[in-house]
Amino acid sequence: MRRLILAVLLLAGAARADDMRPAARDKFNEGLIAYEAKRYPEAIAAFREAYMSDPRPDILFAWAQAERLSGNCEGATPLYRKLLEQSQGDAQRAAVRELLDKCEAERAAAPAAAIAVVAPPPAERETPPFYTDALGDTLVGAGIVAAGTGVTLFVLAGKAHDDAMASRTYDEFSAGLSTANNRRLFGSIALAAGVGLTTAGVLRWVLRPAPREEIPKVTFFRSDGATFVALTGDL
Repeated sequence: MRRLILAVLLLAGAARADDMRPAARDKFNEGLIAYEAKRYPEAIAAFREAYMSDPRPDILFAWAQAERLSGNCEGATPLYRKLLEQSQGDAQRAAVRELLDKCEAERAAAPAAAIAVVAPPPAERETPPFYTDALGDTLVGAGIVAAGTGVTLFVLAGKAHDDAMASRTYDEFSAGLSTANNRRLFGSIALAAGVGLTTAGVLRWVLRPAPREEIPKVTFFRSDGATFVALTGDL
C-alpha cells in the first residue's frame, strides 16, 4: 500500500470518523475503500459528497490526493491551496506546499487540457443556541434576580404597612409607615432594573454576533518514509 494511502488512513483515524456527521462518515469510508483499490473517480465523488456534508481538513486532504493520483492536478491544485490557507506552522505548511508543488510541476509538464475544476464549497457553521451566549445569560439572570428582589420588597412593604396600621403608639405607626415607603421605593428601583436587564439580555440573544469560524489545525509529520497527521481545533 502506498504511503499516501497510509496518510489518508491516518488522517481518518486522527479525525475520529465516528465524530463525523453520519452522511459524511459513510461517504468518507466509501471513498477510502475506492481509494485503496485505486478507483480514483469513485473515491473523488465520495470524498466530494463527504466534504459537502462535513467540511473537515482530513476529507479535503483525501479529496485532493485522489484528484492528483487520478491525473487531475488541475482539480487537485485548488484543494491543496485551500488546505494550505488553513495550515499553521512551518512543518505543516511545508508538507502541504510540497504536495502542491508536486502537483503544479506535473501540470507544467503535462500538455494543456481542458479539465473541469471543482472548488470545495465554503464551510458552513451552525449558529449556537441563544442560551449559550454568556453575556445574554448574565444580563437575563441579573434581571430575574433584581426583579425578584423588587417583588420581595413590595411584599415586605405591605407587611410593614399592615403592622403600622396595628400599632399602639404614634411612634410605632410613623416608623412602620416610613419602613413601608422605603421598601416600596427600593422595590420599584429593583423591579425597574430587573425589567431593564432582562430586556437587554433578550436583545443580546436576538442580536448576538455571528460566531467566528475556528479553522482546524492540520500538522504533518514524516518519519521513516511514513506520513503522520495530527488534527487540533474545532472539528
